[in-house]
Amino acid sequence: MRKEDRDTDNGGAVTDPQAKALITWCATPDPEHAILRAIRQPALVVSGSHDTMLPADNAYAMFKALSNAQLVLYPDSGHGALFQYHELFVSHVRTFLEA
Repeated sequence: MRKEDRDTDNGGAVTDPQAKALITWCATPDPEHAILRAIRQPALVVSGSHDTMLPADNAYAMFKALSNAQLVLYPDSGHGALFQYHELFVSHVRTFLEA
């Protein structure tokens, strides 16, 4: 385990609001995807092709609803695709941010 140059552990100060936002979003009916369609900022949607927590079909639906998005699906990977393909993920993020 890395001991140096680690991010600060913010614990509940970060995870609690994130969990609340996710639960609220999941509980909000939005069959026409109006919430996603209202987002105009560029977005990078990343998923593993075999993600059982957030299936790739959901990533594709999000990509289609967002007006300015790019979609990256990593093959033979699950919810931790960005760790399984860390070098490729970093390359994709850099390309996205530099555009």
